[in-house]
Amino acid sequence: MFKSNLIIKFSLIFLILLLIITIVLLLLNISPFSILITASSLLLLYIITILFINKEVIRPVKVFNYFASETKSNEDNDESNNFEIKLAEIKKVNDLISDHLKKTKYNPDIRSLFDSLLMLSERLSNELNTAKIFKINRNEFLGNVAHELRTPIFAIQLSIETLIDGAINDEKVNLDFLNRALRQASRLKELVDDLITISKFETGLRMSKRYFDISDFSKIVINELKSLAENKKINLLVEDNLNDETQVFGDSERIRSEER
Repeated sequence: MFKSNLIIKFSLIFLILLLIITIVLLLLNISPFSILITASSLLLLYIITILFINKEVIRPVKVFNYFASETKSNEDNDESNNFEIKLAEIKKVNDLISDHLKKTKYNPDIRSLFDSLLMLSERLSNELNTAKIFKINRNEFLGNVAHELRTPIFAIQLSIETLIDGAINDEKVNLDFLNRALRQASRLKELVDDLITISKFETGLRMSKRYFDISDFSKIVINELKSLAENKKINLLVEDNLNDETQVFGDSERIRSEER
């Protein structure tokens, strides 16, 4: 389509130019032989120009469009999570582009387009590799969490059953079983929080990043943890060597939520 449109436009311009030149030559009473020579020369120029445009513009654009469509099809193909197939297809396209650039010489502008496309394809390959690693790690983590969840649930269930069976009336052991259940419930909460965090990252966790005072932020976090530390009979010793004007860039609210 691009080729036909370009040639049609150029041909129309050439025909108009040829007609104007012919009319001017006739008005100047130039001999028919001279007009024929001029028209033949212009026709030869037209053919040379068409061949040049085809070689320098049309053919490179067609090849570029082909490689671009192949890259886009790999980027849009979300029907399968088989990353090995996708990576193999992208590598194939990258190799084809690289081989083509080695065999064919283009002007710098056209060459830069192919280089940009190759960089885009390589970046897509890197992103798929990252997604592949993330999926593997996620599956391993979920498998470990599923196993880890059973332990605190079983421990809590055992403690409650023991209390129901009569240990609740025994002051020597009832508090111990309640503390065991509380510790396992805390462990269970940590696991659930990890799952929620992973879910947020998978669905696109939005960060609100800005510069904030790290010294003031540290004091706020420490004050929030003091009561928890006192309940567990833990002494917090903090050595603050930060400058009062020390600024960091990040999402302070997200950091605080992770601390909780």
